[in-house]
Amino acid sequence: MKILFVLHDLSLTGAPKLGLQIATVFAETHNVTLVSKKAGPLSEQIDRSKIKDVIITDTSHEIKDSPVNDRVDSAVELIKTKKPDLIYVNSIAAADWVLAAVETNTRVVLHTHEMSKEIMSLLRRRIFRPEDIHRADYIVAASEECLKDAIDIFRLDVSKSENFSVCVDIDAVRQSAAMDMPFLPKRHDGQALGFDKKIVAMCGLACLRKGSDIFYTAAKLMPEIDFLWVGPWDDKAAINANTALALNEGAPLDNLYWTNTTANPYAFIARSDFFFLTSREDPNPLVVPEALLLNLPTASFTACGGSHEWTRRFGFALSGETDTLRMVAFLKRYFATASYRHDRSYTKDLLPLLDLRTKAKGLLDTIIKTAA
Repeated sequence: MKILFVLHDLSLTGAPKLGLQIATVFAETHNVTLVSKKAGPLSEQIDRSKIKDVIITDTSHEIKDSPVNDRVDSAVELIKTKKPDLIYVNSIAAADWVLAAVETNTRVVLHTHEMSKEIMSLLRRRIFRPEDIHRADYIVAASEECLKDAIDIFRLDVSKSENFSVCVDIDAVRQSAAMDMPFLPKRHDGQALGFDKKIVAMCGLACLRKGSDIFYTAAKLMPEIDFLWVGPWDDKAAINANTALALNEGAPLDNLYWTNTTANPYAFIARSDFFFLTSREDPNPLVVPEALLLNLPTASFTACGGSHEWTRRFGFALSGETDTLRMVAFLKRYFATASYRHDRSYTKDLLPLLDLRTKAKGLLDTIIKTAA
């Protein structure tokens, strides 16, 4: 079967990473062409022995504000050239490809990684036409929250959908975590992290949605702990998004460190003592089960998205909205407990739920069966 697999970009974030992993498994048994609407550093992780055909269209809304019809026409031309049997659209941010698939009478699967706020933001920017979303043949979601929001907003057929959740390339994560850190994280004055105190980590693009301001405030209230942000903080990727930059410039903290963009976040996460997801809204970030996979005690708030699927069972799930004071109170209690070391025996139950190859192959089997 010929599959056209569409990513909205090639950034080192959850949706593109998961999409590439799924596409790579599909390519083991099928002919996969990978299409991305925008170039990015994830391209370096493409297994060219399995995915030989990679196309960058430069049609992302983050590059240029093109009318929907123009983007759909461009997609239609590519579909006519490649003649796929299936189009897998890996994000609502690439949902203009759903209409292109419909216009070429090609079966199409839409994988939503977005929750309501992000969906409405994309709608306001006219990235796609909402009436076309329900024309997808099958809907896959990154979490129950993503699925519910998509069904509610677009009035989708529940019988043609599933919560896929997320999966992880377990061996790759563990191998990356075992590598030496490529550099030492730095703080505001260039001083490197000394690893002489307990470390609380968070990972992602520093911004309001990811709670970088919450992370900063927690660090301010807990000077006895070092706080490490793994990912873009003040580099090009985050400079216009990070709401905590002004805070740390006005009152710089000596216990707040960051890595900026890194191809191997796991080497830093694995050397921390605790992982705390500070996101206000996050569909089902890969880094939560990845941190648990690395035997790191991990916490999140239940109202921020699908991460509670993992923290309720294998970590610490704090009820309600993400809140700085409750986060700090929890961490103080946790580190004050003499026997705070986390029970790591849960990994035997976690592994089957995360296995990339098993889940991706099962997903493709379901897609094929629903087409029969």
